[in-house]
Amino acid sequence: KMQKNNKKLAYSKWGSSDLRNVRTEIGKTQAKMAEVLGISARMYRYYENGRTPISKPMEYAMKYLSQLSQETRQEMENLSNFEYERMVRLRDAIEKALDEPIEGSQSDHVRRILNQTLKEFDMVLSKVKR
Repeated sequence: KMQKNNKKLAYSKWGSSDLRNVRTEIGKTQAKMAEVLGISARMYRYYENGRTPISKPMEYAMKYLSQLSQETRQEMENLSNFEYERMVRLRDAIEKALDEPIEGSQSDHVRRILNQTLKEFDMVLSKVKR
């Protein structure tokens, strides 16, 4: 019986329209809101379409984001110059490492990880406006 009560406490009284209203107030698309929250776009759509109950942590995160200024929200989303330069240097080092032979029993695995990492860096860096 105790577990049942705890489960009820874990969910918000918010409905999908509350979530949608806060998201539009913040000025984000569903995909961008999911990215900010650290969940998949699909999962966010489930919340906003009413297919998945909204958890208390989700409600609290949305309330927190709605109280932040526009400037603070933008700062959270953008890379600093230091972060950007660091990613560029790391990306270039990975590309250079891929040009050299990788030895050992796990060389194929390491090469796949490095290739995927390189693709991820390229994707993130392409979104950064410089």
